[in-house]
Amino acid sequence: NQLGYNIDEKGSMEAYRNLINRGQIKIYLFNGDWDDVVPFRDTVKNLALLDLQPRGDYQPWKIDGQHAGFIREYPGLLFWIVKGAGHEVPQYQRQRAFQLFKDFLKT
Repeated sequence: NQLGYNIDEKGSMEAYRNLINRGQIKIYLFNGDWDDVVPFRDTVKNLALLDLQPRGDYQPWKIDGQHAGFIREYPGLLFWIVKGAGHEVPQYQRQRAFQLFKDFLKT
């Protein structure tokens, strides 16, 4: 195409697989729990297609003592579900999105 982009029919999941197999990059994958464009349940299904075995159950995370969502660890990535957020997580939940970003920078 004119812009020089290639579209992979497999979507981003193959890219995740390649990045995880290389083990050279940390991946934070996140969804809002109110996201009707890419529902978090679809992300969970796609993670299952990667044959990644979760390391434990979903764990709640909090900001200033308030429940902010859930985190689940998989080999090579962390999956965050942000409570009260739609498709554009920072637009809906700025503080929670910022905390997620700060945590990403710390690890």
